[in-house]
Amino acid sequence: MGYYKGGVSPAGRQELFNAGNMQFVDGDLGQTGTGKDPSHGVKTVTEAVANVAKNGIVYVKPRNTVASAQTYYADNITIPLTKPGVSIIGAGSNAVRPFIGVAIKASVVTSPVVTVEGCDAHLEGMRLAGTGQTTGYATVYAYASATSNGPVGLQIVNCRLDNAKSGGAIAVDSPNHMEVVGCSFDECVVGIRTVMSYGGVASRGLKIIDCDFGGRVAGRNTDIYISQSGAGTGAGVAGYEIRDCRFLDGLPTAVSIAPLSVDPRFIRVANGDVGIISACMFHCEETATFGATGDNAIFPTSWKIVGSFYSATAAASDQGLIGYT
Repeated sequence: MGYYKGGVSPAGRQELFNAGNMQFVDGDLGQTGTGKDPSHGVKTVTEAVANVAKNGIVYVKPRNTVASAQTYYADNITIPLTKPGVSIIGAGSNAVRPFIGVAIKASVVTSPVVTVEGCDAHLEGMRLAGTGQTTGYATVYAYASATSNGPVGLQIVNCRLDNAKSGGAIAVDSPNHMEVVGCSFDECVVGIRTVMSYGGVASRGLKIIDCDFGGRVAGRNTDIYISQSGAGTGAGVAGYEIRDCRFLDGLPTAVSIAPLSVDPRFIRVANGDVGIISACMFHCEETATFGATGDNAIFPTSWKIVGSFYSATAAASDQGLIGYT
């Protein structure tokens, strides 16, 4: 897996092998079809996932109206453990930032919008919204059991996640070789939240790359929260990377809400053996502190922050500009 934005996704490269294992979703059709071609699509992503086998690809059509209004799919989607390699791709007009494209929110507000159990899942080019969800529930929840690390290899690419509650826009148990790339987090109480529910599952290789975290500060508590430990069989949390991300609109100020009861921060690493924060930009000034007791980002001494930036002062409009002759 690598750093990419746009272009042909890893899911798209599988099409040659998926002639009978693709589904098309069109929520505006009068009735559900077979899903095997765009003119006979199924009406929900849940139906499409049920119809594909492992390594299947699901394409979802936006529900924009002739008045240029965005219409949601209301669904609760589960990618089961028995279907590894499933890709769900929004077929919107803006592959890099799908602000007006496929939009999905929960039908049952006490459940995640997307639950990922199977490994090697791929979500791309969609708006995944916590709109209307009950506090404490995640928008995307990647689930690990006591006996298997289902969401290993999960990729979430070029998606917009907004209005997430305290459960997190993305919540993952035991992230393992997981990538969140080119995503926008807009006014999420919690952006990305990791935990390790089962000590026997090792966690390695979480990469958060080229993402924006923003929105009114009063609507955000923690943009990235990492809580992993090296307990159990295969212990060791390593290879964690937060790179080329922008933390917009100021330090979050929202009060703590269960299940994440912590003081506001851009980033909080509660525990996690080894990691790096690099080439990131923070909307804060020189009085901000980062590190073991940081008031803007907090992480253990086993983590390093390199090549990252914040404002030197509160004033001059040209501060931070670099001139070349």
